[in-house]
Amino acid sequence: MRKQNRKNAFTLVELLITIGILVIIAGIAVPQVVNYINRSKCARAQMDMSTISTAVKCFYTDWGEYPISLEELKGIETGVGVENIESNYTVSGLKGGIDYFGSVIPQDIFNNSETGNAYKYDAEDDYYILWSLGINKNDDFGGDGITISYSEENDKITIETCPEDYDDIYVSNKIVEITTGS
Repeated sequence: MRKQNRKNAFTLVELLITIGILVIIAGIAVPQVVNYINRSKCARAQMDMSTISTAVKCFYTDWGEYPISLEELKGIETGVGVENIESNYTVSGLKGGIDYFGSVIPQDIFNNSETGNAYKYDAEDDYYILWSLGINKNDDFGGDGITISYSEENDKITIETCPEDYDDIYVSNKIVEITTGS
């Protein structure tokens, strides 16, 4: 009998089958991981906006109006009409310049803008609305033809003509109704 001179190794077919199985597993796992990451980013944005919303409500309690911008929550004079400065006093007599955060204002995890990545904010006499760009990272509120309106009659904020893929995350002190445009 002849002695076989064969090394213990995998054949090409065995390697191709193994690689194929790994590709199938990766094809199933990667979308699940991406989905999990997006859900966790949305949860973080909602948590950050809840924190900011609490600060906005505290500001309203102290000053009787909503802040002009989120920077006003830090107690720094940022422009004309800013109430929360050291030379002013709250409705209860507290000295201004109150820092409602005690640290930095949370930044929007979805906003990668070069001009700043703060959450978007709008306020009027009776309402405020705070929003994140969402997973698609489009500023749907600030887009062409999109309007934000407030109705005292039914105490509701309406956001009109949003795109079909609208995914912004928002927090407000009023009911928000979103209508999509065609």
